[in-house]
Amino acid sequence: MGWRSRLEIRIKKKENDDVKMLHPLAFGLAVLVAGVAQAADPPSGFRPWSWDIPILRGEYMPTNGGTLGTLSVGYTDDANRTFGGATMFYDAEGNPVTQAVAGQVHFNDDAVVSQTGVIAWTDVSFYALSDGPCRGCADHPRSQQQTADTGRFEWTGPRGGRLTVNGQTQDMVEAFSGPPLIADIDLSGYWFVVERLHRFSGADDAEAFESFQLNTVRIVAPSGSRTWETTVSLADGYTEPYGSVPLPPAGSREFDVECIDCYSAYNVASDIFSGKRGVDSSATIWLDASNRGRGLPVRPLGSRRVVTDQGMEHFRAYATQDRIVFRRNPYPAGHSGYGRDEILMIRMDSDAFRERTWMDCVACP
Repeated sequence: MGWRSRLEIRIKKKENDDVKMLHPLAFGLAVLVAGVAQAADPPSGFRPWSWDIPILRGEYMPTNGGTLGTLSVGYTDDANRTFGGATMFYDAEGNPVTQAVAGQVHFNDDAVVSQTGVIAWTDVSFYALSDGPCRGCADHPRSQQQTADTGRFEWTGPRGGRLTVNGQTQDMVEAFSGPPLIADIDLSGYWFVVERLHRFSGADDAEAFESFQLNTVRIVAPSGSRTWETTVSLADGYTEPYGSVPLPPAGSREFDVECIDCYSAYNVASDIFSGKRGVDSSATIWLDASNRGRGLPVRPLGSRRVVTDQGMEHFRAYATQDRIVFRRNPYPAGHSGYGRDEILMIRMDSDAFRERTWMDCVACP
């Protein structure tokens, strides 16, 4: 018999914290949270985010016919976040020009991310290259000279952003060689889910609540047309709607989440995407071209999909092929409490998933 897939940690803030752990793995998760602190957070003692929003290295191409060129993005994961690569564009005479680029990647705090959509940025310095050896010739010293151009690259999603050079801006997306040029991500498959909720009811309150849940889900790409609607059903303690519900925009890609191994009979959407169980019974993730989007609790009614405004932010979603990070600030501005809800989904190999014996299974494939 495997162990149940829900664990919780409740932490009472006092001189000697009392920690209740329902499974030994909770200790490892707690250490993980403490070990990846990103920035100071109000109030004192309020824990930071556990999982970084991912940004991709690679070749970035213009998506709107921009003429500022391509950008090769590379950076180190150390404290300096050194950025380097190359850019290629055509000069006024139509000749291809390649320059080296350099900078330092900076990650924005969550307030900036939620308000502006910019995850990270780097100022870009450009270097003209000359005196290099001919192809196949003996190597010899070459020179580089920084140009007068000013530039900045901003990530607005894990694989998309904006390049600005000398005041002109173009949209960019990470691409790969071969058709199609721009690779659409497919989230279909099996995923391991770690959820973390941290609620702090006031800056001077002695109580904090922290919860972890583990689940296994299957993500599928739906077929057929669907319509979307919204309704309001406020969660306990919330007095007014949060605002406009972020329904899937035109051109976005949708993926439905199905619970495979969850603690309760509720779908994973009601367990983690929704703050109010029983209101919604399914979940949909939608992504734009930069792999940024939302995770929505959904009530399916035939071809209609109803999303509930519970008075709190719907999860922001940031996806790569093998990793999805969800973030939500559950308390709107002016609310007396503080909260951070986050989910990490990690792709599981389907063969290994079918062969697993380490957990109970509600609906094994």
